[in-house]
Amino acid sequence: MIHSGEVELALQFSLVAERGVDVMASFPAPVRMVMRQDHPLAEGDLQLTDLHPYPLAMNEQGSTIRQLFDLSCRMSGIFLEPAVSCNRFSTLYDFMVQTPGAIVACSHFSILYKARRDDLRVKSVNIEQLSQRTLQLQTPAGKRRSVALSEFIDFIRDEVSRESEAFIRDFAV
Repeated sequence: MIHSGEVELALQFSLVAERGVDVMASFPAPVRMVMRQDHPLAEGDLQLTDLHPYPLAMNEQGSTIRQLFDLSCRMSGIFLEPAVSCNRFSTLYDFMVQTPGAIVACSHFSILYKARRDDLRVKSVNIEQLSQRTLQLQTPAGKRRSVALSEFIDFIRDEVSRESEAFIRDFAV
């Protein structure tokens, strides 16, 4: 939508630099494993192999999160098939909340405000490939921005930065 001129501002998860956009801000968006507080894996370190016995909810193939997850599994010699796969995060989230033992793979940005409310556990998996994604605030390359848009970009940048830092601190990820 940025490239076609339909929008002047986008938040997009990205793995690489993209032509035709100016990146106004970039935030690390590693893949996290999210579960209910009563999950057997809620405490302690988490390895990919630990996920085998549990229902996993993930984005469909082609999404940045799924690309990194599948790459990490291949490089680790592990095969994990999601129980639920779709590109509507609310469906994945509801599956995790309502299904005993379920885990959803996502960025902390996807649950920035829900994690505290729903008393979730957020776990990192220490695999480099899972940390190669960013959340970018993008505008069309070289296009002049209005004062209002520039102020909105500043607001979004500050809000996302502040909330992300608080989340990382509070959930120790």
